[in-house]
Amino acid sequence: VIISDDQRSVNVGNRTFDFNACLSPDTTQPDVMIKCGIMRLLDSALHGYAASIFAYGQTGSGKTFSMSGREEIIERQDWMGGSGEDGIMTRSLAHIFAAVSRAPPGVSHVVRCTYLEIYNEAIYDLLSGDNETQLQERWEPQRGFYVPGLRAVECERLEDALAVVSIG
Repeated sequence: VIISDDQRSVNVGNRTFDFNACLSPDTTQPDVMIKCGIMRLLDSALHGYAASIFAYGQTGSGKTFSMSGREEIIERQDWMGGSGEDGIMTRSLAHIFAAVSRAPPGVSHVVRCTYLEIYNEAIYDLLSGDNETQLQERWEPQRGFYVPGLRAVECERLEDALAVVSIG
């Protein structure tokens, strides 16, 4: 497997696959945020647009590391984020809370965190403590897609949101 110099295509044998971005093994976590346009996506969400960051791929390809960072670090009770190996979730939360803190007077925000996993087409709430119960997604015209029964935690500070990530 060879990634092109412009990091927009992957050569596998004699076939070339083109993408918006290709992340080589030496890509850093901050590079992931830039190359995947995460900051732009978050800023759009803060302006009222729906946004999702979705990691999809083969088992062992690095999805969890890209999204979470090093699990052995974020599971520690004293973990407060800010390490060079933080993943997309922690970096995104830091970006959101920094933006909220810069809001003009009179503007209020509510940040709620949920944490779910889709595995083999089954949805699990990673905050419920119940690893057996599968949840179902639903859609309503006014609300869009949602998961009934998914635990939502209101987070007033970045530390609250990071605790949600650690629990999940």
